[in-house]
Amino acid sequence: MMSLKLSSARWVSLAVLTLSGHVFSSELTLNQAVERALERDLWHNSSAQREQALIDRAESSGSLPDPSVTLTAGNFPVDTFDIQQEPMTQLSVAVTQMFPRGDSRALSAQKNRELSSQQPLLRQDRSLKVEQAVTGLWLQGYEAQESIKLMEQERDLLRQLVDAARAGYASGLNNTRQQDVVEANVELIRREDRLAELRQALAVTRQQLGEWLSESGEVFESGQFVGLPKGPTPDQLPTAETVIQHPQVLAFERRIQSSETGEALARQSYRPAWGLTAKYGYRDDDLMGNNRADLMSVGVTFDLPLFTGNRQDREVSAAVADTEALRTEKTLLLRRMRSALSAALTEYAYLYERKTFYQQQLLPQVQEQASAALSAYHSDRGDFPSVVKARTSVLNTRLARLKIETSLHRTLADIRYLSATGLLSAESLTSGSSSTGELKNEK
Repeated sequence: MMSLKLSSARWVSLAVLTLSGHVFSSELTLNQAVERALERDLWHNSSAQREQALIDRAESSGSLPDPSVTLTAGNFPVDTFDIQQEPMTQLSVAVTQMFPRGDSRALSAQKNRELSSQQPLLRQDRSLKVEQAVTGLWLQGYEAQESIKLMEQERDLLRQLVDAARAGYASGLNNTRQQDVVEANVELIRREDRLAELRQALAVTRQQLGEWLSESGEVFESGQFVGLPKGPTPDQLPTAETVIQHPQVLAFERRIQSSETGEALARQSYRPAWGLTAKYGYRDDDLMGNNRADLMSVGVTFDLPLFTGNRQDREVSAAVADTEALRTEKTLLLRRMRSALSAALTEYAYLYERKTFYQQQLLPQVQEQASAALSAYHSDRGDFPSVVKARTSVLNTRLARLKIETSLHRTLADIRYLSATGLLSAESLTSGSSSTGELKNEK
């Protein structure tokens, strides 16, 4: 009965995974994650469709309006409705073609083309934002994964030490106290709780990556985050002035150009709109059979923009204010992005310095301290709590260095977004060994 329940549970789990999406378990590098996310980003399709819509609208707005046709049966006598009775009676057809004000057709088409030229720049900005978001999630998963490996390494080592201390306490061969063994067991339990917390964070991050890496809910269920790239040195990074060429800034310039065209379009309201009408009227013969000549009329229609104070002047003033508002927003955007990039560059420099300090000075010293504590304990010149404290210090130092390294790459992702130098096009990055791999050689 129990085996049937377990079998049913497995089938239910398989069905849930099938419904929720595919599961892949391969290794995933940062480059692969970014490439896959960009390939599956539907926003690019939406932007391309929006661009095509604006191009089509530009062609449409640059065309003349359709002519209108008027059919008239006019001046019929109401007593007989006889078409031959009165010479004024006629059947007429009129064709009217309207011509918009001034250069409004060309300007309207130009405005839509300028708006459409925004979309390729917005797609570049979107790619940079996707890269930034996916990089943050990948680093979050990598940090949790490598932290788990470090915790498991130190936990296994601590278990061996506790077992040896327990045996020494039971045999009375060293100065280990029962309290020391109990405290070490408590430390093991704390580490198990920390491991559970890290596994939870890793599982959540994998689910969040599924939003970017798949169109159908594909989940990076049990694969490994591998190949943490090597970041450039601080002097290889771009300067804060590179924000001027950022796609978001360039797209803003296209909006300003379109708004300036809108100003010129608003000024066309001071010019008259024209209409040309051609009319042909057919007249029947009179009652005596005499032929009546048909009639032809040609007319021009135009409006007179005389009272411009409350309409045309206000439209132009509003268009000018819109343009100035966009210029102000662009200035604020540049100021904000330049400040953010300067701050990120400063943070990167300090993190890079701390990473070097941890790798070359602090971590070797902490490991030497742990080795000395263990040697002293084995020779009955030290106590067991000092060994546990030293190993805990090694673990905390390794975890701190890992956090610094992932923080360094998060800051680098921010720099690459703000300077518009994407990860996939950056020549300064080369794939390097992981932190855990390096740490394994530091024992």
